[in-house]
Formats: sequence, structure tokens, C-alpha cells
Amino acid sequence: MEDDLAFVLYSRGIFGQVNLAGYQGAKYATLEVRTRDGNLADVVPVQMDEDGNFEADPDVEDGDYDLVLFFSSALPAVQKNVMLKDGSVTPASFFDIFFGDLDGDNEVTLFDFGILVRNFGRIGGE
Repeated sequence: MEDDLAFVLYSRGIFGQVNLAGYQGAKYATLEVRTRDGNLADVVPVQMDEDGNFEADPDVEDGDYDLVLFFSSALPAVQKNVMLKDGSVTPASFFDIFFGDLDGDNEVTLFDFGILVRNFGRIGGE
């Protein structure tokens, strides 16, 4: 029998927190759920509240995964070996967020510093 349900019930939830101390920008991020061998299992956009809390509902099978959070100009934050299980809500804390990757190459280098120097002192609308 064919069904035409237009929604999905997610049974594996992730409740996370990002350390936003001093951060004033947009609070949107991308959470990648990767298998233990590094293959991409799901990508979930997340929006954080003022305290850095977020919820994500990945569409993956039960198992151990690595979570990779991509946020603004920060280096990717990784939580390894996270168990996602049917009917569970898994906590994930991304306390160590390191900003400075202005060119998006997953490193904070002199190239990022060059971008900062070229733009230092500018005001929006210039």
C-alpha cells in the first residue's frame, strides 16, 4: 500500500552547545555527520540560540559517528565516536571554537592575517 506522508519522524536527535563567548555574528552553522571511516552520512543546518544551544535531527542509521561543526570563520569543531541510536537524544558540546580561518582553508595562517590587515578599520558601507 502506497502512502503519501509529507513528513518524516526523526528518531535520533542531537542536542548541542557551542561556546559563543564574545561572538556577535549570525548564529547559523552546518553539522556534518560522518561515518567512522570518514564518509559523509548526513548534513544538517543548525541555528543556535543566544546561549549557543542547538538541536539537530540527522537522518542516519544507528551507529557511531563523528560530528563536524562548520561555523562562521572558525576552524571545524569535531566530536569523535558519538553514538546515535533510535529513540535517543545525544548531547554534543563544542566548547573549543577557534576563530580566524577567514579564507576557509581549515587553517589559521598568514593568509588569514593578510585578509585581516587589508580590511582592518573598515566600516560597513565603505
